[in-house]
Amino acid sequence: MNRRTFFHQTSALAAVSALPKLYAADEAGRKVKVAVVALGRGMQHVQALLKIPGVEIAYLAEVDPKRLELGLKVVNDTQKVSCVGVKDFRTILDDKTLDAVFIATPNFWHTPAAILCMQAGKHVYVEKPGSQNAQEAEMIVAASKKYDRLVQMGNQRRTWMKEAIEALHGGAIGPVRFGRGFYYNTRKSVATNEKPASPDIDYNLW
Repeated sequence: MNRRTFFHQTSALAAVSALPKLYAADEAGRKVKVAVVALGRGMQHVQALLKIPGVEIAYLAEVDPKRLELGLKVVNDTQKVSCVGVKDFRTILDDKTLDAVFIATPNFWHTPAAILCMQAGKHVYVEKPGSQNAQEAEMIVAASKKYDRLVQMGNQRRTWMKEAIEALHGGAIGPVRFGRGFYYNTRKSVATNEKPASPDIDYNLW
C-alpha cells in the first residue's frame, strides 16, 4: 500500500482519486496517517477509511463531545493503533507525521479549514461545497499552489458527466459564457421550533 493506492481506494466515499505527493519511496512501509474533522457526515469518511489497508486514523476532531466519544469508540474498536480525539482540529496541525485531513464541517468552515490544513503541510479532502463563493474557491486553488498541497472536493457527479464536459471544452456549443445548475431533492423541512443549545458543545468554535 502506498499513498497513490490509498487515495484510489478512498473513491468509495468520493474522496481523493490520487494523491501521488503523499507517496515517498523511503517511507513506503509507513501507513498513511489521516484526521477526520466533524463527525456527522464525517462518520461516513471514518467507516470508509477503516476499510482501507495501510491507513491509520490518527485523529478525530469534533465540538460535540458525544459525537466524539462515539467516533473514537468506532475507530479504536477497529484499528490496532489508538486514535486521539480533540475538540479543535487546529491543535493537531503541528503533527508532522499527519499526512491528510478530511473536512466534513458545516459549509462555512470548508475554505478556512482547508487553507489552514494546507498551510500546515497537509493534503486535504473537503466536502462539498468546497467554498461558499467563487472567491473562496480561488483562495483554495491559490493555497494549493502556494503550499504545494493536493486538494480534492467531494463532487461525485463530475465524472458522471465526463463526456458532456469534454464536449463543452471541445467547443460543441461555442464559447461558454454562462452556466446555471439545478439540483432537486426531496428533503424534510428544517425544524422551526426552538431547541436549547446543548451546554456540552462549544458553539463559538462550531
